[in-house]
Amino acid sequence: MGSRSRIVQGVVLAVAGLVALFLPYMTTPFWLNVAIDICAFAVLGISYNILLGRAGIFSFGHALFFGGGAYAIAAFTTDSGLPLGVAAVGGVLVATVLAVLVGLLVAHVRGIYFGMLTLAVAQVGFTIADRDIGGITGGENGLAVSGIPEVLNANVRQDILYWLSLAVLVAVLVLVAIMYRSAAGRFWEAIRENEVRAQAMGVNVGRHRLIVFSVAGALAGVAGVMHALSIQTVTPSDTNVPITVQALLITVIGGAGSFWGPVLGAVFVRLFPPVLDEISQTATIQELPDRLERAVTSQFLILGIIYILFVLYVPGGFSGAFNRLLGRLDRRPGPPSATPEPPEPTPDGAEPRPARSIGASSPRADT
Repeated sequence: MGSRSRIVQGVVLAVAGLVALFLPYMTTPFWLNVAIDICAFAVLGISYNILLGRAGIFSFGHALFFGGGAYAIAAFTTDSGLPLGVAAVGGVLVATVLAVLVGLLVAHVRGIYFGMLTLAVAQVGFTIADRDIGGITGGENGLAVSGIPEVLNANVRQDILYWLSLAVLVAVLVLVAIMYRSAAGRFWEAIRENEVRAQAMGVNVGRHRLIVFSVAGALAGVAGVMHALSIQTVTPSDTNVPITVQALLITVIGGAGSFWGPVLGAVFVRLFPPVLDEISQTATIQELPDRLERAVTSQFLILGIIYILFVLYVPGGFSGAFNRLLGRLDRRPGPPSATPEPPEPTPDGAEPRPARSIGASSPRADT
């Protein structure tokens, strides 16, 4: 990366950081609630990016860990009466245990069979939540998160909850940056590139697949806890396939394998529905024929089209596009150098001809 791109990247990060830090003073409560939601789903996207982008593992069951963390904090605060902080840690631990158990079950399965098996396990979890098997989840009504102090209540101090969510997101980014630079992170990349070659080089592929699956599940549990604190209730939809689909969209649109991609993808995917709702209320859209209006305001239809376009025409997502722009900036020619040209070579014994500085006119012949 050249000096120009480093400067531009630093400026962009500084501006984005300042906007994120002072956002509660710059927007309305509705959009601040959207920002809290973006922080939670950015963590979810980071967890899925570890699986797909770094280790090349395609899972359809990621919603199980997201919903597991959310249900656990609700159950711990409502049924067990645990303090909120203890319940939040417990929610992450429950998601981690679920990820380890599922990882042990599917560790030796590869390819499409891995994806289908994780989907089947996640659907078992959704059925348990939806049917209230065991009398823990509350069925279709879900569970409420109780015991939230006023300082973290989104209806009382929304700004504090936003800063807490932002702090958790930053902490997760720091943790992931450390993991990516560790030996385990390099092993994950080796598994993604060529699992057979990685195993031949001495990498314990089975163990590291379990580790990366467990780490991703734990971070998905963190996202579920953040989401539950934000909306203060958990329903079976938090364990269903659309959550995994959103994690996939965030990863691909933001840039699979990149560091900042999940954050960019979460901003787009979670900001898109409310923006589309605002657009659908305009007079221009309201005047369209009913069928056309339903088509242009369908979130899943438009997101599906955007996903296809990104896969086909924007490799690397937003992060890849930004890096290509930085690369073009580095390749732009700079201003001409004022350094004089070296003396022209001459035959042996002759004095070298003086070099002409750039911009100097050539001597005119005598007339």
